[in-house]
Amino acid sequence: MPTEDLGYCDRCEYEFESTRQINHLHGDSSNQYCDDCYEQELEEARDSEYQSESTGIYSYSYKPNTMFYNSDGTVSDRHRPVNGVYELMMGIELETELVEGNYIHTGAQYINNVSDNLIYLKEDCSISHGFEIVSHPMTLNYLQNHAKRYEQSLDFLRKNGYRAWKTSTCGLHIHVSKKSFVDAKHEMKFLYFIFRNKKTLIKFVGRQSGYSRFDLDSFLGNGPGRDDFDKPTVMEVVKGVRKNGDYVPGAYERNLAVNRSNEYTHELRIFRPSLRFTTVLAYTEFVHCLFSYAQVMTANDALKNNALTSFAPLLEYAKTQGDLYQNFITRAINRNVLKAETEGE
Repeated sequence: MPTEDLGYCDRCEYEFESTRQINHLHGDSSNQYCDDCYEQELEEARDSEYQSESTGIYSYSYKPNTMFYNSDGTVSDRHRPVNGVYELMMGIELETELVEGNYIHTGAQYINNVSDNLIYLKEDCSISHGFEIVSHPMTLNYLQNHAKRYEQSLDFLRKNGYRAWKTSTCGLHIHVSKKSFVDAKHEMKFLYFIFRNKKTLIKFVGRQSGYSRFDLDSFLGNGPGRDDFDKPTVMEVVKGVRKNGDYVPGAYERNLAVNRSNEYTHELRIFRPSLRFTTVLAYTEFVHCLFSYAQVMTANDALKNNALTSFAPLLEYAKTQGDLYQNFITRAINRNVLKAETEGE
């Protein structure tokens, strides 16, 4: 059915007119395509089974049934609460290119043989000779203590001609489950921190990209043709409704530090990709640390102690949590992120 709003295609990322058909594939309401891309998606979907058998790499549109990897090492078919609390689940998308060699199926076959279904491989239009490594949602504890085969997979790729860090085509995105936030205030503080700490986060992750812009206005839906006075707040975006009862506009752009257009997750797009497992751990520990920090942070902290506009309180909080965030702390110190926070003041 036609929609009253402009939509954007999840494949080519261009807006298409409201009079054109919005089509959904694979029962996933978060994927929408313009007519041209829809036909390509259908053709690729028909070929995906053959492709996966011959190369171990699925088409861009492939989406298996989601499985959830829990802290105790078990796997479930849904995000289950523990003592009434939904533990934070994170899914990692890591793109890599083969730069020293010819046959990408060698790396793909190795991963598919050892990964124990935690991850699967997909094509991506931005990658010319490689693939995207997509994980199912998992807890931080699972990644730290039960994902040895994921670590082995990245190590194999790095030692066999694949690269991620020193490429211009690859990225690393982390999805966080919206269901895990305890309330709208928790979610608002998490999102606000990311957009208000641009310099420090760029230093921490090692890149600044047009595919992950720190543009809060765009995140809030203040797109072309909208006046500044009509801009919603972060809290209104989280709740999906304005104080006057109007619905908040949907996201018109996804290439931001946080892409909020997915139904069940926020996608953090800021990270420079790496095939070093310790770097992936540092990124995921940062996300988990910020999630926990935003939950315990008080309004007084935010107003008087710059808890939302400075990286230093987050790092101090991480140091109080034992060894839980050691990779995050080590990376933040080694990259001297606090110096970046004060530069230019």
